[in-house]
Parts: sequence; structure tokens; C-alpha cells
Amino acid sequence: LSDSALEAFLRASGAEPSSITPAVIGALRADCQLYEDFTLDEATAKPLPCGGTVLLGRQDGVTARADLIGWADAFEEDELHLQRVPDSSHHIFAEQPELIAATLEKLVGGPERQLRAVNMSVAQQFKLDLAQRSPTTQATEIWGDLGRSGEIWG
Repeated sequence: LSDSALEAFLRASGAEPSSITPAVIGALRADCQLYEDFTLDEATAKPLPCGGTVLLGRQDGVTARADLIGWADAFEEDELHLQRVPDSSHHIFAEQPELIAATLEKLVGGPERQLRAVNMSVAQQFKLDLAQRSPTTQATEIWGDLGRSGEIWG
């Protein structure tokens, strides 16, 4: 993809124009390359032994609701929950960290489970970490760390 196509994608996903830098475009290009290069071994791949929950921002300019049905194949259980999130674009994790933390707690840390205290601390850390960084900054940090460690480019 061209730089202009990647920039258009970033704008559609809610990125601020001032945050779209050559480094961010490079990180997105690396992400796209990882996606294109990934092959699933259908013979050995198994669905996750649980149901799934998919969150979609109401103002998401990148992903359509119909595109999310493919996630159903990733889970063993027949139930797939789709939750539309108000006041969110493609970056729900950054725009609604409290909702993400509450959803994670509900999924893995209900009161009947022994892991409640651990899940609360994970949810709280998630909320604190993401609330302080923009989606673009997060992507740059993640892909920058992977690039420096050699996990992407060998």
C-alpha cells in the first residue's frame, strides 16, 4: 500500500492528522505485512475453547459490523457477543478504557472466581496505561519495541 493509502486508513480510524508521522506509517505498514504473511495451519488450528465477545465502536470508520462475523470461527462455543460501544471509533481501547476494563472483569473475574483481585489489578493497569497514550503513540511504541527486539524484521 502507498503512504497515502495508509494515511487515509489512519484518518478513517480516528487518528489525529498531526500524529500521522513517517514512523507511524512505517509501523502500520509492518502490521499489514505481518497480516499478509500470516498463514493459519487449518489442519492443526483449533478454535478457542470458549465463547467470544467483540466490541465495535459506533463511529468506527474502518470495521463494519458484518465484517465481525468471521470471529465466530475462532471460538468453540456457538455464542458470539457483539457489543456496540457509543462514543468510540476504531480505538475503543484508548477511548473507553473503563469499558474495556469492566468488560474484561466481567468476562474473567466475576465475584465467584478466585482471580478477582488479580483481574482487578490487570484491569486497573490496563485503564491507567491506555488512558495516558493516544492510539497512534501506543502503536508506535509496540511496533518500535518489536522492531528493536528483532521480532518483526528478523
